[in-house]
Amino acid sequence: MKLRDFKVLTFDCYGTLIDWESGMVNALAPLTNNLGVKLTRNEILEAHARHESSQQRQTPYKRYRELLAIAYRRLAEEWAKKPVGMNVYTTETLLKTGLRSLIRQMH
Repeated sequence: MKLRDFKVLTFDCYGTLIDWESGMVNALAPLTNNLGVKLTRNEILEAHARHESSQQRQTPYKRYRELLAIAYRRLAEEWAKKPVGMNVYTTETLLKTGLRSLIRQMH
C-alpha cells in the first residue's frame, strides 16, 4: 500500500493530530496554579470532562467555544477561585486568560 493509492485520508483529531489534553491543562493553568493545592493532570482533565459533558447534554447544539466558556466558569466555581480578570464569562475574555491556544487547536 502506498499513500498515493488513496484519494482521501481521515484522522481522529483528538489525540492524533492534536494533543488536546496538554492544551487543556495548559489553558487551565491560570486557575490551577493558584489554588493552594496541587491538582494532578488527571484530576484537572476529569473535572473538565465532567463539566464539559454535563453542558453538552444540556445544550447539545451550543458552539464548542461557548461550551468551553461555561466549563471554565464552572471549574472556577468548583475550585473556589474567580478566573483571572474575569467578571463576565465570554469567549473574548477567555481568550485573554489562557484558552486562546486551546480554542485555536480545536478549530
